[in-house]
This record gives sequence, structure tokens and C-alpha cells, in this order.
Amino acid sequence: MSLAAVGEARRVLEQEQSRLAAARARLNQVDEERRALERYAPAYRALLAAGIVGPEQRVNWIDAVRAASQSLRGFAVDYRLAAQQPARLLAAPAGVVVHESLMELNLKLLHEGDLLAFLSALDNQHAGLALPRSCTIQRLASGPFSARFEPKLVAECSLVWITLSPVERQP
Repeated sequence: MSLAAVGEARRVLEQEQSRLAAARARLNQVDEERRALERYAPAYRALLAAGIVGPEQRVNWIDAVRAASQSLRGFAVDYRLAAQQPARLLAAPAGVVVHESLMELNLKLLHEGDLLAFLSALDNQHAGLALPRSCTIQRLASGPFSARFEPKLVAECSLVWITLSPVERQP
């Protein structure tokens, strides 16, 4: 065998060893990704089922507000749901787009505890992730005290419904 042939064989061997190392590295990366998927898949499926990951669940949110309004003993709940927009966050998780939809609520209350009962009932609907942004409560001008079963307070609240969407990866 000539020196040129030995040199060529070494060059081919080094090329093949480099390709083998690259294939092993890619295999390790795929194995790591598989383990990460197995580890996080149950939590991801739970977020999907809860309506937090994926498209907006506007109809479910409205149904949840209506169901939670049962805690208000028949008093009115008015709402306005704004269009979805990018969430106002200082930092978002990598690989995730966070959106928010603002819902303005106007609730008639017998007492302050009704607001807490409403928010708890809304949370118990499991219709997504609703975060209270602000609430103000004002006493209704009803004249002298009356023991009648009528609203005594009005609450104006802002909630944000949060939805997450995975960022599309480019191949």
C-alpha cells in the first residue's frame, strides 16, 4: 500500500469517525428530548384539558361566568370580553406565546363575601386561567337601611383570561 493510499484511508476514517460522533450526538439529543416529552407530557395534557394551552375558550369562559353567577343569588352579572392580545408580561417562558383576553365584570352584591364566592365559583369551573386584575366595590345609593333582599353593593372587576400557544419551530 502506498503512502497516498494510507493517507486517503486515514482521511476517510477521520471523516467517518466525525460523522459517527455527529450521529451519536444527535441520538443523545433525541433521547434527551424524548425523556423531556415523557416527563412533561402529563402536565402539558392537563394544561390542554384545562383550556390554558391552545386557542381561546371564549364560549367556555362565558359559560363559566354564567355558572359562577349562581353564587350571587340571582343578582345580575354583566360582562364584556375584549379581543385577545399579547399578554403584558415582563418576561414570557421560552418557546411559548402568552395571550390575554380582558373581561370586564359588573356584579350586583348583597355583601362583600358575594364577590369572593363568585371568584371562587369561577375558579371551580376549571374553564381556563382567569386572573383578577382589579376590583372596586361601591355601595349602591338605596336610601335608608332596608332588610329587603336586594343588592347593596356593586363591584366592577377586570379579569384577564390567559392562553398559551407553543411557538412554531422551524425545521
